[in-house]
Amino acid sequence: MNNGFVITPNVLNTINSLPEQERLSIVCALAGEMLLGLQRDNGLTPMEKVIYTIIRQYIQRDTERVGSLAV
Repeated sequence: MNNGFVITPNVLNTINSLPEQERLSIVCALAGEMLLGLQRDNGLTPMEKVIYTIIRQYIQRDTERVGSLAV
C-alpha cells in the first residue's frame, strides 16, 4: 500500500469485533505499516498475525475496488 488506502465499514466492523488487546495490537501494526511504511507485525501473536493478514487483505481489496471505479 504505497499511496492511499480505503478503510470500509467492513474493515471497521471486523476490527471492532475483536477483543480490546487484539484490536489495539492489530490497529497499531496496520498504522505502522500503512502510515509509516514499517513492517510492524513482528510483535503479534500467531493468531493476531492471521487476523492482521485478513484485515490487510480487506484493505488492499477495497482500495483496488475504489481505484477501479475512479477510472
